[in-house]
Amino acid sequence: DVSAMYAAIHIPNASPQTAEDLLALARSFSPLVERTAPDTVVIPIAPLRKLLGPPHQIASELARRASEYGLEGNIGIAANPDTALVAARNLQGVTIIPRGDESRYTGSFRIETLPIAPETCEVLRRWGAHTLEDFSLLPDDGILERLGPAAAYLQQLARGAVSRPLKPTPLITEYEDRFELEHEVALIEPLLFILSRLLNEQVSRLAAQSMAAAELRLTLDLQDHDPHPRMLKLPFPMRDAKAMLKLLQLDLEAHPPP
Repeated sequence: DVSAMYAAIHIPNASPQTAEDLLALARSFSPLVERTAPDTVVIPIAPLRKLLGPPHQIASELARRASEYGLEGNIGIAANPDTALVAARNLQGVTIIPRGDESRYTGSFRIETLPIAPETCEVLRRWGAHTLEDFSLLPDDGILERLGPAAAYLQQLARGAVSRPLKPTPLITEYEDRFELEHEVALIEPLLFILSRLLNEQVSRLAAQSMAAAELRLTLDLQDHDPHPRMLKLPFPMRDAKAMLKLLQLDLEAHPPP
């Protein structure tokens, strides 16, 4: 059963480029990606059920695609994002944790494997809790009263009894193009022809992500002069290429480059 299940992918010692490749890998499977750290991402796998099959086949495809990206790491699959994260960060290869069996897989982990504050960790050690199983057996009231709600949540995580929604990382796209001219353009008409093409491409990207533009920037590189930058604050968020082109035309006519 893959309903409400999640896959975490962890690449130890990821370089900045590896971290970007990891994010691209995750986005190739789902638009909902939680980037908990540069080296770790989590995605929901329920939507992949009809396409790829049960969890072990989903894990196999994740591993295969990761290899294509040149990524070597661990994959954890569980019924909640945090258990999947703990598994991916602490177990080699692919680990699939069935719902209800969380403590059997993670109970022997040291409490330091949780995202836990050092002072909280020290208190738990004094109480004799060195593993997640030890932590899970402590009385609930004492944890909440002495250590607060954050520690109480981690105790539920140690028991495999937590459930939280994914926290997707916003998808950030740069809407920017550059066009290199073979020859200088001295008239506005051929320039507008080029700008129309660029604006249509940009608007298509905006529409694909249900976005709209509030600001438009244009920089013209000039022969024998400094660049000529223009910035237009649009009257309202839009993705109308024709309207944007007309506004650029009026601006360039009012503020022509030298």
